[in-house]
Amino acid sequence: MNRSLIIILVTCLFSCSSQSPNFFIGKWQILSVVENDQHIVLKNNWMHLKEDGSFDSYDGDSDKSETGNWEYEPKEKLLNIIGNAGDEDNSKWILLMRNDTLIFTSSENNLELKAIKMK
Repeated sequence: MNRSLIIILVTCLFSCSSQSPNFFIGKWQILSVVENDQHIVLKNNWMHLKEDGSFDSYDGDSDKSETGNWEYEPKEKLLNIIGNAGDEDNSKWILLMRNDTLIFTSSENNLELKAIKMK
């Protein structure tokens, strides 16, 4: 294999497989929750992860809003949510982007959220 072809392949592998470090920034409609193999469809739930490290969220089923801050650890793909209401609102999520769906998998219990970006 010639040297220029190897350089092109390596460049493509790194650029094609890497996601922007801010791929999760934006407003996400949370479509469903899977907890202990039980699938729950949600109607009016969303989370807005802002560039400044803050977030707003809304749970339509309980008519509850939440605000706070987030921190992201890119090596672990771990999103730390720090809610303003106290420790019970703090959570840690492993993020995975699959097609146009952002999957939040809890690092603490058997819980998964699926969301799509809102326009």
